[in-house]
Amino acid sequence: MNAPLETLQAELRNRVALIPGLSDVDIIDFTLPSLRLVTQRVGDDDALSTGESRIGGVPDVPPVVDWPR
Repeated sequence: MNAPLETLQAELRNRVALIPGLSDVDIIDFTLPSLRLVTQRVGDDDALSTGESRIGGVPDVPPVVDWPR
């Protein structure tokens, strides 16, 4: 395991241990792997080259494509 993950797990265990009735529960047994996407704003849609990934904004498709609004 990696150090940041172990630190987060220890913090989560400590927080749950403070909840009455849950002090003997190992919360990690109830967790699932996940992925967190971290985004950042760019000045405008023209700041991204054709084919670069986008979340939100104007789609990277030809103008003739009927994109849902």
